[in-house]
This record gives sequence, C-alpha cells and structure tokens, in this order.
Amino acid sequence: AAREQAATEALESAKISAFDRSVAVLSFTNSSNDPSNDYLSEGLSDELRDRLAQLPTMRVVARSSSIRFRGQTLDATMIASQLGVSRVIEGRFNRQGNRVMLTVELIDATTGFQLWSQSYDRASQDLLLLQQDLARALARQLVPALSIEDEILAPSAQQISAHDLLLLGRQFEQQVTDQQLVDESI
Repeated sequence: AAREQAATEALESAKISAFDRSVAVLSFTNSSNDPSNDYLSEGLSDELRDRLAQLPTMRVVARSSSIRFRGQTLDATMIASQLGVSRVIEGRFNRQGNRVMLTVELIDATTGFQLWSQSYDRASQDLLLLQQDLARALARQLVPALSIEDEILAPSAQQISAHDLLLLGRQFEQQVTDQQLVDESI
C-alpha cells in the first residue's frame, strides 16, 4: 500500500511538473492597421513557437491548436484552460515605415497576471536580431536554470530577405490549409 501511495504521488508530481513547463504562443496581433503586415506578425509568433519548442523540458502547444484563438477576445486564463497550459504568450506587432515595434507578454494562466513583458523597437532590417533576442529573453523566463545554446534560438533564416520570404511563404501555406478546412466542412 505504501509503494502504491508513493507511486501515485510521484505520478501526480510529474503531471504538475509537466504542466508548469507548458506554454501556448498565441498569434501576435497586427496593430499597424495594414493587412500586408499580417504575415510578419503571424510569422514572428510562429518562429517564437518553433524556437521555444527546442528547449529541453518545455511543452509548447502546436500552432494548429493555438491558431484557433486568432482574432478572438477571450482572456488568457480561458485560452490556457482550453489548451491545458500554465502560461500564455501574447504579443502586438506594429510596423511603421522602416521601424518594427513588438510588445510581448508572458501571462500566468491560473491568475491572469502578467509575469513578464518586454517592448522592442527596431529597424526593419534588425527583425532577425529582434526575434533572437525575444526567444532568448522568454527562454530565460520559462526555464531560468537552463543554459541556452544560441543555435537552439537562432531564427530559421539568417538573412532578412530570406526570412521575410519564409514568413510570407508560411502565410500562404496557412491560407491554403484554412481554405482546405473550409472546403472539407462544406
């Protein structure tokens, strides 16, 4: 009986620990009022999700699960409850001329309180550096004791023109996927 009790407690502890290391990256909001920037705001959140998923012990909700909340006005605690995560990452993206501004928040899913927030204001050509700085800062917040390898957090493309095309390609891919889902439901 004592062994069974110990095994049950260990299992519950493991479940709690896994929950504590879970996060959902929501689609960043394009607040520039220019729909042509949607691919950048969407792409930044996708890239962040991909980088955080490389961290050991982190459980990151898949894009296909988190994307359904794009454009909805649910609060972070409701979204986290539906996705079964302990933290949510939200962001607002704005591009004005050759400047990009990004504000990102890490939110505690049980309380709805902001755990961390950072704003970035960079030249458009520094988008890759912004993305890497953001991934590094969030990784430190999510797994503070972990020594982070730069290769894990490096963006998928190393040149801004290639990166821009990568994000634009992802947006087109998502549009095709969305249309296929609509066609299948008819």
